[in-house]
Amino acid sequence: MNLLPRWERHRYQLLDHMASRGTGGSASYVQLVARIEERLQPERRAVAVNRISQALGVSVQQAKIIYRNCLASEAREEADTARLRRSASPIAEAIDNTNQFSGLGGPCIYITLHWGSPMITFLYLRAALGIPVRIIGRPLDRENPLPPAKMLWGRHKVEWMEQMTGASFISDDGAGALEARAELLDGRSIFASVDVPAPTQARARVVDLFGEPIRIASGVLRLAALTQVPLVPILGYSRGNRIYVTQEEPFAAASEAEHSEFVGLWIEQTLRRQPEEWWLWPFVNVASQ
Repeated sequence: MNLLPRWERHRYQLLDHMASRGTGGSASYVQLVARIEERLQPERRAVAVNRISQALGVSVQQAKIIYRNCLASEAREEADTARLRRSASPIAEAIDNTNQFSGLGGPCIYITLHWGSPMITFLYLRAALGIPVRIIGRPLDRENPLPPAKMLWGRHKVEWMEQMTGASFISDDGAGALEARAELLDGRSIFASVDVPAPTQARARVVDLFGEPIRIASGVLRLAALTQVPLVPILGYSRGNRIYVTQEEPFAAASEAEHSEFVGLWIEQTLRRQPEEWWLWPFVNVASQ
């Protein structure tokens, strides 16, 4: 019997009833989700554990612990979002900004990963710091493969984020690319994940990740090259009831290839430091040799 669909429904019921009601319920939700997801999807776990072990040179047992923490990382952002949606406090109060930054004074592309707390990091830039930035994301439509319960939760999350920021998401398709380009040319900024696996060779760049050639979507890299704006790495991760946000030095280059090389190195350096925050260990698209 496939228990996964039933679990998906219960997971998002638990999210609303448990995780949104304080740090204690949030921590319980995170640990429960990590352990159940790990057990219900053994094939995905095996892929992730093998990749983590080989990439980081750690034992299988250590890799299993890292992977469980990756599952917890994604669940933790769900829990933080549920809690913040119920809170009347400004989102800035939940952030520990270790860089004390306030924007570059010109358009850029803030790049992040499916790592830690990406959506809350964007909210911090836009809703707390007031930086004129919009986010690129995949539409939650019929083409999106998310399970129904997760899809519904995602739509509620997007609605909340758009209300918080007063700005709509930009879709990750051709029309969205034109919209994002217009934003940059008008002096505003963009926020996007650069580790999105590319399903085909078209619109993709191959980067080296721990010696493994992986295919990532190239739209953001092409956009940076076309508009000649810098890439600004930014990451956030959650501990307790605080989100820690760090911004790294901007990277400017003339070509998509240079941006691609930089992104590949940045992803690997980030994962060497904190591999337990990355959600995509089992989902990378390996390029054929």
